[in-house]
Amino acid sequence: LMSLTGINLVVFGLWNEPGQDEEWMMENFTTDIANTIERPWSLIMASISHQSFLHIAGNMFAMWLFGFSTYRVIGGIEFAKVYVLGGLSCSATHVLQNIATGKTQSPLSKEERDRLQRMAESQGIQSIKDLPPQIRERVENADKPSLGASGSVMAISAVAAALFPLDNVRLNPRMFYMPLPVAVGMFIASDLIGITQDGSPTDHAGHLGGLLFGSLYAYSSWYSGRWGVAGQLPIIYRFKQLIQRGRL
Repeated sequence: LMSLTGINLVVFGLWNEPGQDEEWMMENFTTDIANTIERPWSLIMASISHQSFLHIAGNMFAMWLFGFSTYRVIGGIEFAKVYVLGGLSCSATHVLQNIATGKTQSPLSKEERDRLQRMAESQGIQSIKDLPPQIRERVENADKPSLGASGSVMAISAVAAALFPLDNVRLNPRMFYMPLPVAVGMFIASDLIGITQDGSPTDHAGHLGGLLFGSLYAYSSWYSGRWGVAGQLPIIYRFKQLIQRGRL
C-alpha cells in the first residue's frame, strides 16, 4: 500500500512539475486508442497517473479504505496483481467503449484544448451543444484519454466486499456506515447510470471493467486455493445465510 501510494505521488509530481512536457505525459500516462496501439504500456501506466490533487487524494483514500484489510489477508504480491490487472481491465474497457461509441478520431491536442477553453470563457459556452457544428463534431468524435487509479481501486473494493461482507465503511463523513457489498453496489449503480450520460468526465465504463475483474479474480483465487484458504467465499456464504433466514 505504501509503495503504490508513493508511486502514484511520484507520477502526480511529474504531471505538476514546472516545464513538464504535457504531451509526453499524455502519450505515456493516459489510455486512449492511439496510445494502446503505439504505446501499450500506457494501459498500465494510466492506473498510477493523476493530474489533480482531488483525484489522487480520493483514489488513495479509497485504496486504503478498501485495501488495508484486503492486503493483510492476500499479501503484497497478490494485492499488487489486483491493482495492476484491475487497472489494465479498466483501461481496456475504456478503449473498447471509445471504439463502440465512435470516439475514434485523434485526441484533442493541447492547442485545441486551450482554444476551446478560451472560446468557452470569452463566449460563455456552457455545453458542447453550444459549440459551432464543425467544432462540436470534432469534440464529440475525439478519442477520450483516461487516467487514474479508479479502476484498480474498484477491483480492490470488489475483492474486499467478497472477503469481508460484514465489514462496514463510510465513504465520507456525511454518509452512514454501510456493509462493503452495499458500498460496491452503490458504485455499480452509479456507473451504470453514468455510462449512459455522454460527456461525463468520469470513466464509468472503466470503473465497471475494474469491478468485474476484481469480482472474477476474488472468486477464482479463493476456489483455486491461491490465497491458502478453504470453504465458501465469505460473500457467497453470507448471501446463503440471508436467504435461509428469509431476509432476501
